[in-house]
Formats: sequence, C-alpha cells, structure tokens
Amino acid sequence: MPLFLSKIDIMKSKRNQFILALSFVALLFTTSCKDKEEVVPTAKITSLSEGYGMRGSTITINGSDFHSSAIVYFGDVAATPTSIDPTSIVVTVPDNAKMGDDISIMQGGVSTDGPSYHVYTPAKDLFFTEYDNKAVRKIELISSPNVIVNLFDEVDGISGGVVGIALSDDGFLYVSNQSYSKILKMSNDGSGSVEAIYESSDGVNEPGAIAIDNENDMLYWANSGSDQIMKASTNGTDVPSVLLFDGNPAISRCFGLKLDVESGEFYLSDFNEFVKKGKMDGTGTTEVLYSPTNFSDIGKPSNIFIDPVRGKMYWTNEISDQIVEANLDGTGTPNVLFDGTDGVKRSGGLAVDYASSKIYWADTNLQKIFRGNLDGTGSPEELVDSEYCFGMVLKF
Repeated sequence: MPLFLSKIDIMKSKRNQFILALSFVALLFTTSCKDKEEVVPTAKITSLSEGYGMRGSTITINGSDFHSSAIVYFGDVAATPTSIDPTSIVVTVPDNAKMGDDISIMQGGVSTDGPSYHVYTPAKDLFFTEYDNKAVRKIELISSPNVIVNLFDEVDGISGGVVGIALSDDGFLYVSNQSYSKILKMSNDGSGSVEAIYESSDGVNEPGAIAIDNENDMLYWANSGSDQIMKASTNGTDVPSVLLFDGNPAISRCFGLKLDVESGEFYLSDFNEFVKKGKMDGTGTTEVLYSPTNFSDIGKPSNIFIDPVRGKMYWTNEISDQIVEANLDGTGTPNVLFDGTDGVKRSGGLAVDYASSKIYWADTNLQKIFRGNLDGTGSPEELVDSEYCFGMVLKF
C-alpha cells in the first residue's frame, strides 16, 4: 500500500509546528523578561534636613539609590513618602509616631537605618511631689489640666517630705524622701503599694534630686547630706555606689539632676550657685557650666531640665525668681524666660514639653504650679494651687 499523507494530516502537522514555534518564542520572551527584571538597590542615607521634629512635621531624607517603592519608618510606624527621587525622600512624621523614634527606610526587602532622629510628642500627664502633704500626685494635662489626682500619700506609707521624682519607661515612679532618707518606688497609675527600695542603711542621706537611666535600669540621686551622687539599680537589690570624681564633693544642696545617657553625662543644679556636669561613671572631675562668674543673675538654682537633641537646658533660680534657658555646652548668655515681673516668686520643680512649646514650674512661695510658653512670651498660666512642689516629671 503506498505511503501518503492526507490533507488533514498535513494541516495537523503544520498546526503542531506552529504551536511549537509559538511556544519557543514565548519561552524566549519569558526568559528575556526575567533577565530584565528590575533589581531594587539598597538605599543609602547620608543626612536629614533636621535632627528632630514633631508629629506632622515634614522632613527631607538625603542620600542615594532611593526607589519608588521605598517606605519610611519612624521606629516601627510606617509612613508613605510624599515624594521620592533617587537622591531625596520627603515624608511627614505620622500622627502615631512615638517619642524618640528613629528613622529607617525599607526597600527591596532591605532596611537601612538613618542618622539619629528624635520625635517630640505632647505630654499627657504631669507627676509631682507634694512636700507638706507627703504625697505624690498628677495632673492629666489633656483632659483636665486644672484637676489634681492623688496617687499616694501618708496613708500609703509616704512619711516625711518627698522631693525628687523620676519616671521609668515601664511605668514606675521613683521618689526621694528627704526627711527620712529613703528612695521610694511606686506605680504611676496609683495601684499597689509604696516600696522603700533604698534607705539610710544603704547609704541614702537626705536625698534631693533623682534621675533614671532607662536603658540600663539604673537610678542616680543626690545625697545632699553627704555631698555625694549615688548610683544603684532600679530593682532595689544593689548596694548603692558613690560616684567619686577624684574624691571631690560633687554637690552641696542639689534638687536638680538629669541624665544624657547617650553621651554618658549628667547635669545638675545646686544651691551653691552653680550648674555643672560630670560623667555618669564618676570618673574625672565635674565641670561648672554656669555660675556667678558668667551669669550674675544666678540665685540658688533649684531644678533642671535638659534637651540634648536641641542642645538646651532650663533651670529655676529659687532666690532670683527666674525661669532660665541656656546652651547645654555652657556657651553664650542664659536667657531669662520668666521672672518676678511675670509673678515668679520662688521657683522649684521644672519640666519642658517641646512638642506643645510649654514649660512647667512649681512656685514654692505661692504653692502653685504654672506653665508658660517655651519662648517666654505671654503670661504664665496657673494650673493648680495649694501644692508645695519641689519635683515634677512629664509623661509623654
């Protein structure tokens, strides 16, 4: 029988050849696309338009290899950029960014950390000590700034005058009891009991100012009875140590002590007419930044607040009736924000809310707590009265 192909067989063969050709072309195309698939580079950050800001602030991130898919993070909070080009990203600080959040960029599955950036957020609560009534209290600044909430008092075991106060990141207040030489610990929501974690038997001697290093869970306080700065853990299990400073007395009568943990330095204000700094490990000697030598108006500086990010410090002059702003490095002439002409009588406790542009202080003569504009404009606002306060701290 002769071998032959029908027209149908020929058509099927041609169709199969056509499909095979198409498949080959498709394979080549797919391979070519994969070869040309975009590779997202790792972002490189060189600088920020500014090193700090508030919720709603707009900043520019400078660098290279920025991609259109980039997402900016403030801590763990994501923010979508408003504009991106290869060398700059413009972004707005999100409303839920937290105090102190740093910046990073995520693109191509790789995260790149930026230079240090600090987010300022408005204060929620003001905690303070009440010396005469042997109490720790707070003011809810957002909901009721003129109402006092009593957290702990003599019934809860606070005996004697309490002076300094510090707030930990995990929600505890640490208070210095000057009258009975104790360091007290309590919850900032008013629950639980008051615990004396260090006493005179541990070396506590008329403590005034107190501060906390949240990164290392360490307390620092000023022993005005022995002219020493003490250091111990926040859990109360340590034997407190003395910061030595080559054997020289660090303080005289100190009600203001703040820490710059990043630089490893503390700043303090002392009734012996000086504001100075030293190393948190107690090495070297302390350095006087302001005294009658470079600021004749200084008069028993009582409490202090520092802002290392902006390079500023603030303190209260108890005798010269002043609220003062100065450079953190001790240069320049201090700026008096409020004084006797504004009604300041004998200023004590102090705190600053940069996001709200407010400064808070206690007047121990009038026994009131005030707040004013951080730039010194306008008249101070009285928040509460009948409060004999030496120490205060804000919760953000």
